[in-house]
Amino acid sequence: MLIHKKKMWLLIILVMVQFVHASTNPFSQISIQSAKASCKKHGSTKDLFLFQYVQNVNVVLADNSTIDADRLDITFLGRGLDAQGKKKGGRATLDNFKKVAFVGHVIVKNGNRIVHADRADVDVANYMCTLVGNVHVEQAQQEQKDIPMKITSTRATINLTTKEVVFEGSVAAPVSTVIALGDKSLFGNKAKEQKA
Repeated sequence: MLIHKKKMWLLIILVMVQFVHASTNPFSQISIQSAKASCKKHGSTKDLFLFQYVQNVNVVLADNSTIDADRLDITFLGRGLDAQGKKKGGRATLDNFKKVAFVGHVIVKNGNRIVHADRADVDVANYMCTLVGNVHVEQAQQEQKDIPMKITSTRATINLTTKEVVFEGSVAAPVSTVIALGDKSLFGNKAKEQKA
């Protein structure tokens, strides 16, 4: 599935963990819900705003992917936009989003994949995302081609352009990967043939 550059900011979260597999554009509709929400001027820059969603934040995308967190902070530059969020040549672009941070009990779900972390920070300008604290990535077997696996680390850095993920750990808490092959063999059917 081709994903056009400069789509809504949530695209970053899904691409970072390679969750975009459905034929539906997940960003054709985005719903954000929380117990409380606020918008205030942020910093000394004239048109910089902080949108903050707190308590039971739930983001639902068009493909039914979800992102849950305790808090969602969006730093947004409104320069050149009218009250409806439109620029003279169209709508706000990804360039208007300066920072996106999901904080506290972050859970991203899409089909048979789930990611947990304490925090997810998105560097919009550099197309990078960093998952920090208690990072757990899990894929269950939903289809025959799926290989169940679990990866845990203290930190994961994702290049959203190349899709490269670097997991980091320490001596006390190393990166751990568990792959459940079950009856599958890395060497094809030869292992089954040798048993017979």
